[in-house]
Amino acid sequence: MFDTTRFTYYFPTVSFSFEHDICARLQRVYIRARSIFISFQNMSHYPLTFNDVPPLLVESFILHGYRSIHQPWSYYWKSLFHKHNETINVWSHIIGILYMGYLLQYYNQQLKFYENSHSWPFAISLCTAIIMFICSAFAHLLH
Repeated sequence: MFDTTRFTYYFPTVSFSFEHDICARLQRVYIRARSIFISFQNMSHYPLTFNDVPPLLVESFILHGYRSIHQPWSYYWKSLFHKHNETINVWSHIIGILYMGYLLQYYNQQLKFYENSHSWPFAISLCTAIIMFICSAFAHLLH
């Protein structure tokens, strides 16, 4: 058995519980997954039209699908999995992040960036492309 007395000596305020019951763990996972699913269900389906948002946020020829403004950050993170006026922008940038990451890994195997100093500008350009896609995806998602 695992001796926890030495941990309680050094960390008297930290309590350790070692669960070996798989059913209890599965039940906790189920409760967490269900609460996340319920929070996705309770999220509004973006009924806002261009008349309901400030003129600064209105896009030409986009008539509906706007998200509510002044919401908590979790609202915008959850909107990643819903259809709204920024869906294509966000997901195309996420795909760009994954593709540039793949290219960086692929060309690192081919060119050995850390050994070949002549390939560093190419590596830097791939890294900056990844940073650009990350910043743009955040801007579209949290806008």
